Amino acid sequence: FVKILDFGIAKLTEVSPNSSDLATRPAGGYETKTGQVIGTPAYLSPEQARGLKLDGRSDLFSLGVVLFEMLFGKQPFGGPTSADVMVAILERNPTIPPQTNPALKRILNKSLHKSAELRYQSAEDFAKDLRQVQQAPSAKTSSFATTQVDLSIPAPPPRKRPFVPILLGVVILLGAFFTYRFWPTPSPSPTPTLVAPPVEVMQYSLEIAGTKGDSTFTNGVEALAAKQDFKFHFAAPRGGFLYIVAPGKTNLPETFLTAQPLKDSGVKTNVIAAGQEYIFPEENEYWINLSTAHTTTFSVIFSSTPLTSPAFLTQSAGRSLTITEQQEWEKFKQEVGVQQPQMLADQPRAKVTVPATQTDNQPVLFEVTVKLK
Repeated sequence: FVKILDFGIAKLTEVSPNSSDLATRPAGGYETKTGQVIGTPAYLSPEQARGLKLDGRSDLFSLGVVLFEMLFGKQPFGGPTSADVMVAILERNPTIPPQTNPALKRILNKSLHKSAELRYQSAEDFAKDLRQVQQAPSAKTSSFATTQVDLSIPAPPPRKRPFVPILLGVVILLGAFFTYRFWPTPSPSPTPTLVAPPVEVMQYSLEIAGTKGDSTFTNGVEALAAKQDFKFHFAAPRGGFLYIVAPGKTNLPETFLTAQPLKDSGVKTNVIAAGQEYIFPEENEYWINLSTAHTTTFSVIFSSTPLTSPAFLTQSAGRSLTITEQQEWEKFKQEVGVQQPQMLADQPRAKVTVPATQTDNQPVLFEVTVKLK
């Protein structure tokens, strides 16, 4: 008989000598347990890499890895060693070529999501989305990594066996792979290059405390008076998570806002809701004062998903970074890149934009420089 095993884990089985049926047991008495990491590193799901309890959604992540490799000829998570590959699976997002079919890009992002709750919950849903790409009006000439691909693969009739949705997904993937490899690519006619406008992800302003209890707002261009208190006002068109790192009293990088905010900052969470203003610090008694510095640069991170790397962003705010953490912070800034805010004309606000090709799950890092007179 045939056994279909999950991705990356092969178990040698043998017929139990005390049974007359086809029941099997692991050969050599070996059996996997929660906490063990077994499998081919490049195809492990995040929960499998952590040694957590697994279910079918782990296999759907691995299926997403296979789909990515079929389309682009490389694995989404790579590295020189197995440990590097597992770190990439846990902490980094796959880089999808910008010219990829948008519908297929959404399928890849969902199938390769770090959280099993936000991933495909069944192979049937996975196959349904792939079939919608196939049946779209432009499916005959859908663009996959600059190659014209024919996805004209008839859907198999429904069957009652539970593994049919998985087989259907594999058939569609194999069809895409072979057409990608062997379908003749016509010479594209020259077309004008259209550059999509940048996408706005954030606006912010600085609220300056007045001497008589009144406040004014600025975009941070003009220098503040010495010992003048201020606070940030952020607004984003889509929800996400905010993090702030800036020089502290010892002039070393310090976490001002993390997943665990300080109690005396007035905020209880670093979650910013779509279309709603997020104030930091919050409440009237909490303000930021730069009495010991002339110029301070605040590094602000906006992410649509919670960040787990660098790890200090998940810990309590209000402490200076260690030497190792400072190195991780510099590496993070180099990998993500720093966006420059743009001042809005005739408004005490600034906006932050990113290229239209940047995916929604990539964090955005920008710097706000506050000067004192």
